[in-house]
Amino acid sequence: MNETGNSFITIDLAKIKSNMEKIRNHVGPDVEIMPVLKANACGHGLIRTSDWLVKECGIKRLAVAQVREAEQLRRAGSQAEIMVLGGVPVNNLPYAVQENLILPVFRTQDAALLSALAQENGRTARVHIKIDTGLGRIGVEKGEQLEELLDGILPLKGLEIEGVFTHFGEAEVTDPEFTKIQISRFEEALGQIRARGIQPRYIHATNTPSTVRFKKAHYNMIRTGLLWLGYDPCLDEDNRLGLETVLEWKTFLTNKKYVLSGRSMGYWRSFTAKRDTVVGIACFGYGDGYLEDLGKKGGYVLIHGKRAPIISVCMDQTFLDITDIPEAEIGDTVTLIGHDGGEKIDAFDMEKLTENSYVVYLCNISERPVRIYRD
Repeated sequence: MNETGNSFITIDLAKIKSNMEKIRNHVGPDVEIMPVLKANACGHGLIRTSDWLVKECGIKRLAVAQVREAEQLRRAGSQAEIMVLGGVPVNNLPYAVQENLILPVFRTQDAALLSALAQENGRTARVHIKIDTGLGRIGVEKGEQLEELLDGILPLKGLEIEGVFTHFGEAEVTDPEFTKIQISRFEEALGQIRARGIQPRYIHATNTPSTVRFKKAHYNMIRTGLLWLGYDPCLDEDNRLGLETVLEWKTFLTNKKYVLSGRSMGYWRSFTAKRDTVVGIACFGYGDGYLEDLGKKGGYVLIHGKRAPIISVCMDQTFLDITDIPEAEIGDTVTLIGHDGGEKIDAFDMEKLTENSYVVYLCNISERPVRIYRD
């Protein structure tokens, strides 16, 4: 490998395209797919993956969490429709109007500011009404809250109410009851909105797991941030769409030490060998976005197709127990995420070891690992 770097992430773009085809077959031709690329496309790289989605997968509309992410896309030349899903601080509104971003609306005050900016710039700002059906984060609830919002925004000029959306809180769990309650609340909110003479062009509710499980909630657009990357978190059935993960992360052994039983190692002598131990040092750490808790909860990496337990994760280097891998030598490849021989490790495996969601391990991958894209 000629490129400099201590660890390398390989993104298989062809698998992204294959996953998108499987998602499209699942939702049908009348439902638009809006991939979500927040948090650097969950560590997979915002710019390159968005470009591939638009040019090779036929995607017209992208979603991000923050205006800053939309700005990164625009600076990279993206002309796709971009929706911001999260709450938008006031200082972001001028740029959002200038770049024709689609924004959520759930506060009359913000809508009034957006209306004024749009009129000042001779533009029309497109908004999607956010309905809170039970997640409790942003949005208005059906009934009085929604009526007050509609009373406040309908007279405003320079606004186009293009869509309505909500977000589910536990669509992956086996019991579907709460998601069904959320769908019912959303349906009531849609009825309220239509009763005021609004016919939204886009209605969307599903996230990654609900796209798989709740076809009733597809409406005419679905959002997913993980399915196209190969991750289906539904607990009732494993990977029913037959998706493939697209990211592999590998690094190298840079040292090998023989440690006698009873000797301590690491910061604050956090590890004491309980047996004569062969310790490998690999050149990755939490500075690369590999979370430190995996070193405390039974995490492992793969070397020569075998599991090497993690002893301790530092910022740039990590201690591994390679006692039971006698063939391991300095310079060998270490797999953090991906396949090695008959073994594999992915974000779901990491989730099982800790209290963190699998998504945490993906979106925390920093910019430092070198990303290589293959089609």
